Amino acid sequence: MVPSAPQRPLTSSSQCSRGATLKIKTVKIVNFRSIVDETINLSKYNSFVGPNGAGKSTTLHALNVFFGEINSFSDEDFHARNTEEPIKITVTFCELGEEATEEFRHYARAGQLIVHAEISKADDGSFKRIIRGERLIFPPFREYFEAATARDRGIIFKNLRERFDGIDAATNDGDRSAALFKYEEELPEKQKELVPSGGEFFGISKGVHKFQRHLCWVYIPAVKDASSESEEAKTSHLGKLIQHTIRSRMNYDAELERIRTEALDAYSKLLSDQTSHLGDLQARLSERLQAAVMTEADLQLTWKTDEKSVSVQDPIAQVLLSERGHVDRVDKFGHGLQRSFLLVILQELMAVDNTVSPTLILGCEEPELYQHPPQARHLAEILMELAAGDSQILLTTHSLYFVDVKYFDGIKVFRNVFGKATVSSSSFSEVIVNYNAAFKKPLQNEDQARTKLAIQTQPKFNEIFFAERVVVVEGVSDLACIEAYMRLSGKKSEFQKSGATIVVCEGKSSLALMILIMKSFKIPYHAIFDCDSEYDEKFASNPDKFREPYNEHIRDNDAILELSGHKKIDGFPADHIFLSNVTGWRFNIERTLEVEFGEDLEACLQSGRDAVGNLRNSRKHPLFIAASMSTAWKKGKTFPVLQKLVERILA
Repeated sequence: MVPSAPQRPLTSSSQCSRGATLKIKTVKIVNFRSIVDETINLSKYNSFVGPNGAGKSTTLHALNVFFGEINSFSDEDFHARNTEEPIKITVTFCELGEEATEEFRHYARAGQLIVHAEISKADDGSFKRIIRGERLIFPPFREYFEAATARDRGIIFKNLRERFDGIDAATNDGDRSAALFKYEEELPEKQKELVPSGGEFFGISKGVHKFQRHLCWVYIPAVKDASSESEEAKTSHLGKLIQHTIRSRMNYDAELERIRTEALDAYSKLLSDQTSHLGDLQARLSERLQAAVMTEADLQLTWKTDEKSVSVQDPIAQVLLSERGHVDRVDKFGHGLQRSFLLVILQELMAVDNTVSPTLILGCEEPELYQHPPQARHLAEILMELAAGDSQILLTTHSLYFVDVKYFDGIKVFRNVFGKATVSSSSFSEVIVNYNAAFKKPLQNEDQARTKLAIQTQPKFNEIFFAERVVVVEGVSDLACIEAYMRLSGKKSEFQKSGATIVVCEGKSSLALMILIMKSFKIPYHAIFDCDSEYDEKFASNPDKFREPYNEHIRDNDAILELSGHKKIDGFPADHIFLSNVTGWRFNIERTLEVEFGEDLEACLQSGRDAVGNLRNSRKHPLFIAASMSTAWKKGKTFPVLQKLVERILA
């Protein structure tokens, strides 16, 4: 519909507009590197987690392709080198401000803007990148916009005016298109359909890309030359910061022009004073030229003068870092300080520029690199603060600090199976629906669910996204028993090698919530809980007193079993439950241990008491459990019940 033009990067820092907003809602990637076909939903803060080679960086590089940061391609960029099919990257934008809505009015629909980037390999071996938007169009007008020549469009336009009243008259190609656009805009949306634009997305065909007024894509690789950011330049983050914080309040153009004029006058006077020297040389050269040719010939020798002879540049700011009294260029310091410097510039840019700058969309590879743990934790807080404002953050990470339950919807788990990357994600709304279906005491809203999860499972909660498998246990005593047994039996190394982790949930309802979360992210798990069968006897002896806990324990036990893919038992079990991904102690782990201690019960318990001193209610304390189990092990106890459990965990 719009003629194509030379390609430009989709973002720039040279222009911006007040109040502009534009964020990425989804990225659909097809046939790009390790990704065959994946759609990734984005929120304000997004953590991409997964092992090396899982495809996390591929998503950021896909956006680099889309925004024009990558313009050189090879066969390796196509999945499995399949150059028969194009690479397709489709970005859906949302949260369009008034100016963005007006700017993209021919393409925006229901507050969204959909743009495609397509890279294909030509027969001559070259690669072509095309950007197309999806726009609402009145179907009868489609033939006009897809016509190849202005002559064809003129004929079609004439026919359209005869068919539809109200289309303005026009005599040239541009006016005809404008007349049809105007007519389309006045039609109700139900009469239009969404179709890809026939030509390049109009943001590229214009001189300065329209995207730059509304968003600014910034990509920070795992290793970036921070020295390139230490001197002011139009494309550097420091340059943007100086432009919006200092230069906008400086008025030195007139003074610089005065200096240039005075310098040029002085330069011209200098040349004028030296003209006599040129005169003597001119006479000699002219005499030689006339002697060398048969025709009338002559030459003149003058000093060349133009404005470029005298150059007075705008002042350029540069950064010198200081650490422990040593002051030097940025590239002379360690990578940790360099990366901190980069992010400090971005943070300041957003802090001082939130009413002027386009939306910052930051893609950052492994921000934890070269950072001491406290610095990494602080850096994570900074990035989350940026996301809480008008920025959008996308980062790859191997660190727990950069994953937070507050931004649960932004967690994306990447896996690579046989060279094909897949992405798993979830949403709290989905988890709540499934949780409330399993329990009679539903969670009222997402905030309640986040609070429950944060209080009862943090900080171990984040570990589930980095583990190959997760063991979720009801209480800390379960954790202590499993760890003590693995240490005594020599299984701990095998457990760690498997990439597993143990998370304490502090209650069955929280354990069920964790099961739902792990299922939604396709994380393998094994759940361990107490069936609390002692309430069978308690209820029989005093129904009025124990009716409520009796019913709650049966409900919770059945919910965990059913959520894990097993049948409910509608009562208390007569023995321990051992299933592929669930273990339920008939009563609880403490009573199970007492049975395992056998005739050495008192000696084992005394070892536990000696380990913790006079602590009250110490039977669940990890030190108590470790000491009592160690004594039992020395007495020949092998804990067959725990052995059975650990074998299932490691299977």
